Order: sequence, then structure tokens, then C-alpha cells
Amino acid sequence: MSEQALDPFADGRTSLRDTVKWLVGIASGLGAALAAGVSFSALASLDGTLLQIAMALGALSLLAVLLSIRELLKVLLVKPFTIKQLSASDRLKAAIEDSSVLPYDVENFAALLRLKDEYAKAVKSQPANQTARDNLKAASDAVGKALSLASFYDLSDTVNEALTSLFVFSVILVLCVGGIGFTVGLDKTSDRKNISTAFSPGDDWRQFSVALSERCGVGPFQVTANSIDLFPHWVRVTLSGPGQCAGVSVDVPDALVAARP
Repeated sequence: MSEQALDPFADGRTSLRDTVKWLVGIASGLGAALAAGVSFSALASLDGTLLQIAMALGALSLLAVLLSIRELLKVLLVKPFTIKQLSASDRLKAAIEDSSVLPYDVENFAALLRLKDEYAKAVKSQPANQTARDNLKAASDAVGKALSLASFYDLSDTVNEALTSLFVFSVILVLCVGGIGFTVGLDKTSDRKNISTAFSPGDDWRQFSVALSERCGVGPFQVTANSIDLFPHWVRVTLSGPGQCAGVSVDVPDALVAARP
């Protein structure tokens, strides 16, 4: 007997799994497109609460991706469907009994199993009884068709559950990636924000120089210097260090800066 006759719904299950494979490709492309929209290197500029929020969103995004893969693997991995599983599911038994796979003179799947057991006992007691052997084969084929259809229904349910989960995880992923982008943008916005305040450098700017030396030391420092067009003989120096002073910019008279040979 052909494989199609033994498992008439095998092609249907294969088609469902092929559909899921396409969905995996689409979901992967969506994830890659979303990831490309966020500059994760910008996370290095975050600190404090914003960094914690971004890290939490990133971890949640990764978790959503892993859970999506787990749900899809449940569909793609082939696993046998047993008589025990069918017998334990009232919904699948009802679906089988509403279909045309059961013999017309058999009321339900439980009755088909009892009939198969009776034929098996008859064959065991009378191995030469061809009628009993034919009846057992017909009952076994009917059970096989019922299992094939039930397996198709079960896989359909699994696919629907996976699609629902994939949609939920995709929404979570989109929100998390958007949240990371918003957090990075919020940090950049705060960096550009101008604050109106007072600046008191002290007598002859001594307090300014004392405060700067307490934080950064007395130098000399390795810096990069840029001329200021609006203020001749002044340069803007940016410190390369030490420690927390790296990146600090100060406008000073050019007499304080010695060009390296």
C-alpha cells in the first residue's frame, strides 16, 4: 500500500510546516530590519537610569526572539501522534467522528478501537482465518486514517497557537526596539539641552582653576586644540584624560597651549 494511502493527511501537515518556514523567514527579516534601525553602539553613551532601561529593553527583546524560536520549533519538529493522544482529546475525537474517515457502521473512535481489538483476538486464536485477517487489516487502516487526520488537526492547533505567540512576541520586540531608540534619543536630547544658570569663576578665575585642578590634576595634559574664529588668540582644548576628565573641553588663551613639534 502506498504511503499516501497509509497517511492520507501527510501532505497537509507538510504544507503547514512549509508555511511556518516562510513565516520564520519573514520574522527573521523583520527582526533584522528593526535591529538595523537602532544604533546599539550608542548604548555606550548611556549611563544611570537610561542605561538600565535600555539594557532591560534589550534583554526583553532577546527573550522575545528566543521564545518565538521556541514556539516555531514546536511546529517544525516532527513528532509521532499516538492513539493515546487521540483518545485523551474529546475535541479531536469529535472532529474524527464528524469526518468520513470512520467506517459507516462504526459509531465512534472508541468503538473502532474495540472492533480492532476483537479482530486482533480472532486472528490470534485462528491465524488461518482469512476473513478475520482481512477485518483486522481494514480496522487497522481505519485507525491509521483517523490518526492521520487527528494529527493534522493537532498540528493545525499548534500552528495557530504559534502564530498567536509569534504576533505577541513581535509586538513586544517592536515596542522594545522602539523603546531603546527612544531612550538613546532622549539621552542625546538631554545632552543638547541648554540650561540657564550662573557661572562664578571666583577672583581672577582662581576658583575655576582650583576646582579644575582638583578634579583633573595640574597637567600638563594631552589635548586636541582647535582655534576659535570669533575669538582670536583663543583655542578650545579637549582633554584626552585623565579618567573622568577625558572629553572635557575648555576655551583658553593660546599662550597656555604649546604646539607639539
